[in-house]
Amino acid sequence: MPVTSSAKDVRVRVDSFKSFFTKNANYPVAIDTYQRPYMWDKEKVTDLVRDLSDYINSNIDTPYYMGSILLHENTEQEMLFIIDGQQRITTLSILYYVLTGTLIDETKLNIQFNSALSIKNIQEIQTYLRESIQYWQLPSTLLNEIQFTFIITSSEDLAFTFFDTQNNRGVKLNATDLLKAYHLREITSEFIQKRCASNWERIQNHNEHPLVRNKKYFMPDLFSSILWRARYWRGQNKEVIRKESYDDILSEFMKNTIKTEQESEVPLYPNFSNVFGQQLMLTENRSLKLDIGSVMMGQNPADMPFAMRQPISKGLGFFLYSEKYADIVQRMYFDQEIDHELKAYRYFYEKVWIKTSKYLREIFVLASIMYFEKFQSKKLLEFALWLDHVLGSIRLELKLVFKETAMNFLVKGKNNLLDIISHSFTPEEVIRFLEEEARSRLKYYLSDESVRGKGVQGMYKDRVLAYYGKSDFTGKETWIKEKVQ
Repeated sequence: MPVTSSAKDVRVRVDSFKSFFTKNANYPVAIDTYQRPYMWDKEKVTDLVRDLSDYINSNIDTPYYMGSILLHENTEQEMLFIIDGQQRITTLSILYYVLTGTLIDETKLNIQFNSALSIKNIQEIQTYLRESIQYWQLPSTLLNEIQFTFIITSSEDLAFTFFDTQNNRGVKLNATDLLKAYHLREITSEFIQKRCASNWERIQNHNEHPLVRNKKYFMPDLFSSILWRARYWRGQNKEVIRKESYDDILSEFMKNTIKTEQESEVPLYPNFSNVFGQQLMLTENRSLKLDIGSVMMGQNPADMPFAMRQPISKGLGFFLYSEKYADIVQRMYFDQEIDHELKAYRYFYEKVWIKTSKYLREIFVLASIMYFEKFQSKKLLEFALWLDHVLGSIRLELKLVFKETAMNFLVKGKNNLLDIISHSFTPEEVIRFLEEEARSRLKYYLSDESVRGKGVQGMYKDRVLAYYGKSDFTGKETWIKEKVQ
């Protein structure tokens, strides 16, 4: 069960190693008695410095991100105790000493080890780094470029709960819980903070979404299965189109967000749903005001002129962005008052796709949401039927579908479908792309390898044939046009 907390219980700060440990830590950072000895060996340190060297030589202008550090603020002892991350912090402290010739001020970093094993390992790593540092050519300014998400808990009980779940049971606090705390901290207005927090909790309980895995909370799946993938899965690079990690979510929706001048105003960017808007403002009656010379928008989040891949503003902008896409999901799969085209899409989804391979279904739902955001329900059923024709051929081709299989669909085609949707100006462009993809896949529908009613392939055949009212797949290439006429 996720740990619940308020914004006051948890503080989240994105900062560089040097900045935090030389200026911004409000108490000395130390190691509590329950922490294990320092255990990093030469192999693990070599992996780190090799990555750092590659980062320096690549001339990338974004910081080198090393994940999250969990700290407990003990106000009685006036210390920040490291709960999770002491191995990384200790290694970087040694590297800092080797690069600069000085130790970090004890008023900011006061790590002490008593075990003989820790002392031995620290001495070995210090010697190793001193002897090899010239080879790696790491500059003394490197520690300014290494960035973390610092999570600071004010409650000792909460700190030990985090420690227990992360280190003993291997279950982390949801990344979205940290995102919520971080972005609430960016808001000083009590009115805006309450509005964002209450809407977040309302959306969090949308637990019937087709991709919700833990059957309890919606936000983790909205950010991992939809928003992160829609933003990150670009091009046809296997290194990019991969399964998201905990730190990926934090990096994209925390580190890469933008500070705004006024917390009640969110800058807008030109996109398909926004031609004239400059910024979005939250009024005191909780309505949204679009500044072009000010047009009142009401309170429907799905109509906000955001684009899925646009930059995200800290605070209010993050929460409004979240609300828009949660509302789109709600409209597509659950609202009762919908138009005929959306009703037809939902009927097809429930009859054919709701029981299809989880990994293929994730691609189907993600692509459908991106299409709906762009074109609303215009030709939505035709899009879904062509998408089914393409993804369904993968289901018929393979008895076992792994997550890599579904992702390879984006990599191995003529283009990445998500990019096609994002860059198209008309529904016809997307549908034409799927039609071209479908031409080479008809053979899987005509194959006799899978038997109707038997196994996952046979059951998929049954669902498709029942939907179209057919007995076999002869002439399937003409069915879609017949269905949407």
